[in-house]
Amino acid sequence: MKPLYELKALHKNMQTKKLYLFLLLGFFSSGSLWPLDNVNKTQAATESDTIVKITFKGLKRTKEETIQDITEIDIGQGIDTINIKGIEQKLMGTGLFSDVSASINHLTNAEYELVIIVSEKLTLVPVPFLYFSDSSIVVGGMLFDSNLFGKAKNFVTGGLYSETEKTAFINFIDPHYWGRTLIVGLSGFVSTDDNKEFTYVDDDSFADYDSIEASGGISLSYRRNQSFIPTIDVTTAYYHAANFDDIPGVEDELFMISPGASITFHNMKHGGSSPKGFSVSIAYHHGFSIVGSEAYDSIAMHTNWSTALLDDKTFQLGLSGEYSDRSLQVMDNLSEKGRGYRILPQNVYASKYTAGYGAYSIPIIKAAWGILETNFLYEFGFLETGMKGDSQSEYYHGPGYSFNLYLNKVAIPALGICFAYNIRTETPVMSFSLGFSM
Repeated sequence: MKPLYELKALHKNMQTKKLYLFLLLGFFSSGSLWPLDNVNKTQAATESDTIVKITFKGLKRTKEETIQDITEIDIGQGIDTINIKGIEQKLMGTGLFSDVSASINHLTNAEYELVIIVSEKLTLVPVPFLYFSDSSIVVGGMLFDSNLFGKAKNFVTGGLYSETEKTAFINFIDPHYWGRTLIVGLSGFVSTDDNKEFTYVDDDSFADYDSIEASGGISLSYRRNQSFIPTIDVTTAYYHAANFDDIPGVEDELFMISPGASITFHNMKHGGSSPKGFSVSIAYHHGFSIVGSEAYDSIAMHTNWSTALLDDKTFQLGLSGEYSDRSLQVMDNLSEKGRGYRILPQNVYASKYTAGYGAYSIPIIKAAWGILETNFLYEFGFLETGMKGDSQSEYYHGPGYSFNLYLNKVAIPALGICFAYNIRTETPVMSFSLGFSM
């Protein structure tokens, strides 16, 4: 029997890991956009030992209101309520700045000045790319902005274009909505693919067909308590295929609405190239079928533990997985999920899966421009996929080796390339990561 993950599925992988032949990075300075002079705010003292003036230095794109919102400081506060180290940690934790310093200057009598000096990172980053797929050239690009309008909002948009495939996507996150108590996320995706072929595990091939996929979602996270974050979300998915013979168990048209809820607990602390600490999240979703397919339930879990060792070395352990009865069109693409799944090839879909990983990271270059880090990793997992009544399962495991580049002046977390070996299938796997799935 062929391994499950040699199948070609009904979806196209949208993640940047598939861009391992060519990646052309174009970083253009955004510091000159919306320039902001150093700002002074002054108010008469209202009580003893009071902050009556706040001075911001080094701001280019970031608004002074954004700094005050993140640090929760304002004119009129007593100096005994100002935590200098806390201000610096909060601002560094946003990922917008490569350096932050804060201090309090005595002016006259009981009046004091708070001075905040920052060095902004490049937050507006275009990423064009080019690669080959199925004997055709695919071009595209993405635009990242982690400081949209100078207000620390995150925005990503991009697309792919080839002779048969056209794809576009957009994501937006506002981490400071409603007095910093809500995180609001919006996402959208649309894709068309002509002359697509579907092949299942038993190697039965079906005629070429055309497909249209679209999805969208919204999420709300409450984070009044920084360590305990509940989230509710709703996603919609539409799928339509034409010009092909019926595939047993697969609908030619599908429209679903999937509300869900999750809880995340963490004590992660920033430091070095990646956060250290422990995090765990559990999520539940129910898919309501509007057109085609059947309703489904799913529960997913993810845990991660990371600790610093001697000489800035880092050791990580993690476990994740999902149990659901999703139909093939709305299964998760495991090869998009990062850690725990990097030894899987592209386009691996499953409704039930679990994965674990261990990684040991060593910085080999540390300089003013950033850190080049090497990782030794081992991953293992179990997955089950297939049509209802015809599912099969596989176990996989194998080692890997990766290089990650963290740039101090660029807000994208990291660039990386991973070389892994799947012992189960005796095949090498190479993947590329940009930022968020390191």
